[in-house]
Amino acid sequence: MKLSGPFIMLLWLFGVWVSPGISDARAQDDDRLFAVHGIEVDQSSKTATLARQLALTEARTRAWDRLIKKLVAVEDAGLLPPASDPLLEQLVRAVDIRDERSSATRYLAKVDVTFSADAVRDIFTQAGVSYTESAAGPYVLIPVFISGGVRHVYGDHPWRQALAGADRENRLIAYHFAENSFTARRFSSSHLLEEASPDKLGTVAHAFGVSKAVVATATMGFDYGKNRRKISYQIGIGPLTEAEADSMAARQGVVVAETDESLEALLARAADRVMTEADTAWKARTLVTAGQGQSLISVIAPVQSFEDWITLRNRLSGISLIRSLDITQIGLPLSEFKLRYIGDLEQLTLALSQARLSLQKRQQGMC
Repeated sequence: MKLSGPFIMLLWLFGVWVSPGISDARAQDDDRLFAVHGIEVDQSSKTATLARQLALTEARTRAWDRLIKKLVAVEDAGLLPPASDPLLEQLVRAVDIRDERSSATRYLAKVDVTFSADAVRDIFTQAGVSYTESAAGPYVLIPVFISGGVRHVYGDHPWRQALAGADRENRLIAYHFAENSFTARRFSSSHLLEEASPDKLGTVAHAFGVSKAVVATATMGFDYGKNRRKISYQIGIGPLTEAEADSMAARQGVVVAETDESLEALLARAADRVMTEADTAWKARTLVTAGQGQSLISVIAPVQSFEDWITLRNRLSGISLIRSLDITQIGLPLSEFKLRYIGDLEQLTLALSQARLSLQKRQQGMC
């Protein structure tokens, strides 16, 4: 086992933090990563019971395919076994049904499928795939819609509606919207939104008590070659570390309307594209190889009170990359412990930043 360190971990406290228990924090992270929500099924058969069985089998199969797409490196997806009844019996921990409707021969529902995190990790290890174990956010999301030269930020404009209606449950990155408040308007000025640099967005993120702020801009336009509407989008995110700058810097693209496609549908596709690109960039930064060895890092954490220590411990316990926390010494103002983790040190540092923790290498002579 590789030993790194010693390091000093500095605790950032942004706003009010209400920490769940240790086991609750890890369970919530696993449920977010290893679950697929809102699978719509519609099956018919001789009876409603048979139709229901077919629908739930379909839901579990599609959930497995979606989970692979969400977590696994694209080039490794083909190494995993296809869905089968024995495999799904092993992997699926819970099936929750909502919006259920049926007739004598038909069954319709929305289905949430939660997988056993440990069982899925075992399958990933057997196949030797690279996958992510890191969720991000919540980030504050500021939708900006430009139409006819007019910039819309707050209010219920079409671009905000499209982002709000997108599939946000099955993402690696969680978002919440900046509300129309004095704080939001103060830190989200037109000048900042026009030049949404990572440093400026760092100021916005700090004001909202989150690790990052995202400005998603959609500009209405027209593709004269195809004689159709188009949406030009740009994603700005910040603050960014030097390590994040290459993979998570501003992104942009264009979505051109299909034949007879409504504006609502066009914006919905653009919203999905924006969130998918952000997730793809995050996954690329956080891929680990299943079954790889663990590393051990020595940490010294400055804490000013017992409450600080509990907050620190709970945040660490919610990070999936961290496999164990071994306490060497609890004390004020410094506590010492060792972290066992998977992935590399850069990925650990990135995961810690999502929990508003900063890992810095110890300076010579620093206490």
